[in-house]
Amino acid sequence: MKLFSGFLLPRPSLAAVLAMRGTGAAHTPGDSFVWLPDARIVSTGDIVYVGRLLGVMEFSDSTAWLEAFAAIEALEAVRLIPCNGPLTTFARA
Repeated sequence: MKLFSGFLLPRPSLAAVLAMRGTGAAHTPGDSFVWLPDARIVSTGDIVYVGRLLGVMEFSDSTAWLEAFAAIEALEAVRLIPCNGPLTTFARA
């Protein structure tokens, strides 16, 4: 299955295991991310921004945001789908 330009998902595709994890308050209260362990891809929601400034609001929690970022890093994903910006790797995020 082709995902984005030139990136292929291994079989079985998105029908494989999917895990949604809540991180609590980071960018906004109730942030979460979606982890596809078989494909080693994580959709980060508003936790990761690429190519733009972080959207820090009066209700953002920078300590929890760093903890959420560390939780994503611990997954050792091969690809991240950020809230804003192109498909990336953790090193570029």
